[in-house]
Order: sequence, then C-alpha cells, then structure tokens
Amino acid sequence: QSECVVCASGSFSAEDGAVDCEACPAGRSQAASGQSECVVCASGSFSASAVDCEACPAGRSQPASGQSECNTVCLPGTYAPAGSASCDHCPYNTYSSSPGAAACDPCPDDLKAGLGQSYCSRCLPGEAEHIADDGLSITCLKCQNGTFSPLGLYCEVPPLGWYTPDAVQSLPCAAGSFANETYATSCTACPAGRSQPASGQSECIGCAPETYQPDAGHLGCEPCATFQLGRGSRSGAVSCDYCGAGLYLGDDASSADGKNCFACPAHADCAAGTTLATLNVHPGYWRTGRTSPKLKRCFLESACVGGNASQCAPGYHKTLCASCEHNYYLEVSTGECYECDAAATRRTRHFFGLHLFILLLFCASPFIVARFLRARAHDAAKRRFRARSGRWSRSAKALLPKAGRVVPDGETSTSRPPWGKNLVGTAVKVHAVGAWLRAEIVDVETDYSGARGICIQYTDYPSADEEFHDYESEDIMYLPQSQTPKSDIPQPQDD
Repeated sequence: QSECVVCASGSFSAEDGAVDCEACPAGRSQAASGQSECVVCASGSFSASAVDCEACPAGRSQPASGQSECNTVCLPGTYAPAGSASCDHCPYNTYSSSPGAAACDPCPDDLKAGLGQSYCSRCLPGEAEHIADDGLSITCLKCQNGTFSPLGLYCEVPPLGWYTPDAVQSLPCAAGSFANETYATSCTACPAGRSQPASGQSECIGCAPETYQPDAGHLGCEPCATFQLGRGSRSGAVSCDYCGAGLYLGDDASSADGKNCFACPAHADCAAGTTLATLNVHPGYWRTGRTSPKLKRCFLESACVGGNASQCAPGYHKTLCASCEHNYYLEVSTGECYECDAAATRRTRHFFGLHLFILLLFCASPFIVARFLRARAHDAAKRRFRARSGRWSRSAKALLPKAGRVVPDGETSTSRPPWGKNLVGTAVKVHAVGAWLRAEIVDVETDYSGARGICIQYTDYPSADEEFHDYESEDIMYLPQSQTPKSDIPQPQDD
C-alpha cells in the first residue's frame, strides 16, 4: 500500500511501521480512532467490547480498574447502585434480604434494623428480644458483655479464638494473637517465645528448638543460625542462650546480643545449656563468684565442695575456703575446721575471764596497797589531832621509823614558824616512805581541847588526798619564810 490506514475505534497501534492495528485488550477501551494506546477502565466499570467502558450494573461492584466484568455481587444487607466500586451496608432501619440489591428497603413502622441488616426486627443489633411475663409483649434487652447479636433477635457467645468488640459482631483474633476464654471482648498478643501465624486461634505455638522470639505478638520465630556456631535454644525460647555440651554461655561485648559460647574451663563440667552462673566446679577448686570463669585450687581439698551453689564445706568460708566460720576452730596440725563443743566454749570463756581478772588485780595491787597505807596514816593523824588530852599526842613518831630518814638540806629549818592562820601557804617537807616530799599547808585547825594541827597538800602529787599532821610533828620540816606574820590565833597554855 502507498499510504497508512488509521486505526479504528476499539483498536490502536503503538509502533511505527506497524502492519495491522491491535484490538484493545479486556478492561481497556478506545472510543476514538487513530490512537496509539487504549484507556484503562476505572473501578466501578468494565469493558467487554473494547470500544467503551461500561458502568457496573446495580447490585454488583468492581473495586479494581482495568477489568472485563463486574463479578462482585452484593450480599444480603448490602447494596450497590450502578457504577459502584464497592457494596455499601444498608443504613439503619433499612434492609436488603437478597443478594445483588441495588437499594435497601425501609423497615415497617413497628420494626427496626441496625447497620447492614438483611431483615428488620423489633430489636436493634446488640440487643435481644425478651418476651414479657404475660407472654404477649416483647421488650429489647442489651446483650451482656462478651456476647453479640447481629440481628437483634438473640445474643450469641463467640467461639474460642474469636471476640466481640461491640456486642454486634464477632471477629476472629488476628494472627499473632489469641483468645482462650469464652465471652472474650479482646484478644491477647502471643507472649515472647511463642507465635501464631493464623487468625482465629485459641492458643499460640511455642518456638521450636533452635529458634527464638524475643518479642510479643509475632507470627513466627527466628532461627538461631544468625548467631555464633554452637548457640541454640530449647522449645519456647526468647533468646538463643543454649550452648552445647563442653561449652557455657557467657558475656561477650563483641556479640550482637552481648552473649557467646565459650569452652568449659579446666576443673569444671559443662553440660548442654550451662551458663557461667551454673558452671559445675570440681571439688577442691574455688572461684571468686558465680560471674567468674577463673578457678583456683584450694589449700585443703575437703574444704571446697565445688558445684555452682555454696562452694565451701560446712565450717569453712572466705577466700579458698581457708577460714573457719563462727563456732568452729582450726586444727593447726591438719588445717581442718572443727565445730566447737558448747561446754568447751563455756570453759574457754571462764578460763580467759579468770586470767583477765587476776591480771587486772595484779596490775592494780600497788595502787590499792598504797592508798590503803595512806588512808591509815591519814586516819591516825586525824585521831591524834582530835585527841581529848590537853597536850598534843606524839605517838605519830611510831608510824614511820626514824631509821633511814634523810636529813633535810640547808634550805630547811627545824624551827617551826609561829602558830596561826599565817601558816596557810607555807611550804613544808613531809617525811613519808623514807623520803622527804614537798608539800604546802592548806589549812590549820585547833580542836576544842586546844590541840593544834595542819592540813597539807603534796606539791608533786596534786591528785593525792589532803593529810592532817601534828603542828609539832617531827615528820614536818618547815621551809624558811621571808616574813612571818603575827599569829592571830590564841595559843594554848602549857600545863
């Protein structure tokens, strides 16, 4: 031919130099001539003739585009006008009792219907008809929680694996969830370690060995092959934390989940599934804790029982089980700990208590004896001073022997200063225990019979008690004074 032919409507030619025009395929159309492509029929329409797209007839729908027919027939309770992409539910108080309805019919005046109903009833969906006691009238009661009524006639219980969210319909639990009780109003997600690939189920399936699932609500389990070789899992595992025999599971920062399988250390047993905490240590060996893989040999094999719980035998504790517990004692010859006998414990306490008392008594005896002697001398001096006789008693000379007395040096004088209050503050030397001790007069006193006495305080021993002495005692040496005030105390007359 000397010229090209224009493609008629319902056909097209997409390539240059084409010999023939092609008819539009099903679901496509072309009303114009001389076109290089066909038009896809929209949803709610179809094409059977290739020239035009036709609207779906009433009572049928087509949700997809490019289709050659409208093969979705509306179910009872739904309807579809011509050219619909989907079937819609009948509105409240309307119904469609047969399939392929183009519209819904209104309910009679004394009846009603819920959304998407195929017939009318006295009660709404979610309610049930209840015949009154007189047997004539009918009332509507709401379905109890966990039951449903799609037609408003009676309430039903959803089967296991199903639930009712609104008392109107019953729905299957989605995959990854389950409902194992009647009157269910919701579904429960499958827990970690279990899964459910199907919908409408009453239970979940545990993960098979060598698989795991760490999260809830999943359709399947993951294989342990993604981890280090040798790691596996048992049934229903949430992680691949199962190592084979001769290995144990421990921490590893370089691993994806921070865990890894390690070779069992020497002097320990690792059965399948062993972790670092459950490491079975041999008797005679010890480790610092259940998080340490390092084992140390004990000094005494019988002290370390091994295992994965208490590492020390009864009576032993601390590092390498080398110390004895309370109420146990160490036998030095064998290094073993033995339980203390109750009677032996009491005897030991009494023994140490007695020795401690004797030691304290021995240390305190010099102070007790010295205080006793000083108290006796003090009391004797007071008695002499308080004597009723007119003359001062000189029997105090017998308290301390004159033999061995140290003669005072030149600064002392055997002459006594005049009697009186002026003696207070006078420095003296007192002969005691074979030595002359420095003292100071702190008080003077004359009794009712005229006897004169002085009260002295040792200068070198300020903590010592004050002592009474005869004013004329040979054991008192008066140190010289720069001035001697006149006595203001009357002097007793000689007999």
